[in-house]
Amino acid sequence: MLDQLTRSIMNLLPAEAAEELKNNIDALVQSRFEQMNLATREQLEIQEKILRRSRERISQLEQQVEELENKLDSM
Repeated sequence: MLDQLTRSIMNLLPAEAAEELKNNIDALVQSRFEQMNLATREQLEIQEKILRRSRERISQLEQQVEELENKLDSM
């Protein structure tokens, strides 16, 4: 999305100033996105992995608790 927005803006600018303006526009757009508290795809993927691992661990712990409860009940 950021690249597409930058390309659209760059198409409106003269070619001579393209690289410097591109860097400035990238920095400006990125800072605006950060101010809006938007997450990057990479950040979302990291959070998904953490959530997946957490769910797996919770499932393991639930199973252990159930096994311990069964042992207590059989005593």
